[in-house]
Amino acid sequence: MPFHSYFDFRESLFTIATLRDAELRAGLLDALWVALCKTEQVPFKLGARVAFLYKGNAQSVQWHGDFNAWGNARSINSHGERIGKSDVWILERELPRSARIDYKIVIDGHWMLDPMNPHTCKSGFGKSSELRMPDYEFPSETLPRDDVHKGSLHSFTIQSKHLGYEVDYVVYLPHSYRREQKLPVIYATDGYEYLDDEQGALRITLDNLIHDKKIAPVMCVFIDPRNPRNKSENRRLKEYPMNESFGKFVTEELIPTIDSTYKTNPSPKARVILGTSMGGLCAGYFGVAFSSHFNLLAIQSPSFWNKPELFAMYRKAKRLPLKIYLSTGVIYDSLQKTREMKDLFIENNYALFYRETNESHSWGNWRGRLPEMLYYFFGLNKHQILYELPDMAHQPKPPHLKNKTAIKFNFTPIDEIEHATMKIYDMYGQEILTVFNERKSHGFYSFDCNALGLKHGLYFYALKSKSVSKYKMISVR
Repeated sequence: MPFHSYFDFRESLFTIATLRDAELRAGLLDALWVALCKTEQVPFKLGARVAFLYKGNAQSVQWHGDFNAWGNARSINSHGERIGKSDVWILERELPRSARIDYKIVIDGHWMLDPMNPHTCKSGFGKSSELRMPDYEFPSETLPRDDVHKGSLHSFTIQSKHLGYEVDYVVYLPHSYRREQKLPVIYATDGYEYLDDEQGALRITLDNLIHDKKIAPVMCVFIDPRNPRNKSENRRLKEYPMNESFGKFVTEELIPTIDSTYKTNPSPKARVILGTSMGGLCAGYFGVAFSSHFNLLAIQSPSFWNKPELFAMYRKAKRLPLKIYLSTGVIYDSLQKTREMKDLFIENNYALFYRETNESHSWGNWRGRLPEMLYYFFGLNKHQILYELPDMAHQPKPPHLKNKTAIKFNFTPIDEIEHATMKIYDMYGQEILTVFNERKSHGFYSFDCNALGLKHGLYFYALKSKSVSKYKMISVR
């Protein structure tokens, strides 16, 4: 959207929304709204400023999301402001330019996705709308591609003696599996979510990076914490918070099954335990309690607060043969305890890659860090930058409001000839010229912007007759 500054956008919106002429106000607001939606600028963001926007009849409009702890941060206002007598509502915030957050709109008490924002993020609680600030780079490695050789998925159920119940898991084999020997293996807790293409998208990411020869071929075992006979029963809160029985299930039952069935590298140096949130706590626990099986820890937004005794375990342990990837968001995430554990890892001189992002406790954050984690453990080019900026070639570019050198339109009145007017307004809704005020016949018309004296900038035109009423925003170069 070609506003030169956030101030220009705000002044344009507020000035138009408070015009006294109700018909003109509604027409220009509609035209502005269409232009914002067309250019994927709802919410509108420029620099570090963002305006959450809603257009429609309502008594109350709120925005809840990561930026205000989903309405639980009472000190942060979440109520939108109706602009003048219009049907447009706004909530303004400042966020880091590279931030990515989840949010929803609450209309008269009813929660909903932002109807004008095409970007969503899926979680265990359904989908939320996703705000991508101007400098946020979407992880293109997580997008499916038609040119990539895809690995295969194989589903199994195992009866665990240590847990006393059945566990589902899915094995990912890279496309080149038949030619491989001694493959490293990732064991992913919350496996069904890491496998979900709209959440972790780990299968897609593995396919892309292996195909592009950016990482070595890798297997992955996606461990499902849900009851195989009742998927609504999720056992993660019992299995993941430093549960020795779950650890023994993985190390004494699942790993031997995988190693005896597939062409794996059985060394703990080739085995990753991956988890997020409670699963991140679990991965940290495996590093100190089961380091004889796992030397590679991939820990995302860990819930270390849940088991503070884990810190004491690491302080008491002799230095372990660990290589650790640790990441967290800084917006509504488990930041404090993650930083504390990071300092402990550094103090004990562990091999560590640590990342903080302007994101939240969300699959949008965790998905985006997986390419980096895979480069760290399995990257093929030892001289490459650890995490290259995503290749945006596979990501659709947002549309832009095209610059105009001419105003072109079809005039289609009910009658063959009708009296019509066309007026030009500036970006603040002030009339600056009348293009015509005369009888016009049905047909196509074009007016050169330079000949009309329109300089570079944003304008509206209003075309009106007895049967036609059209408002449109244009950008003139």
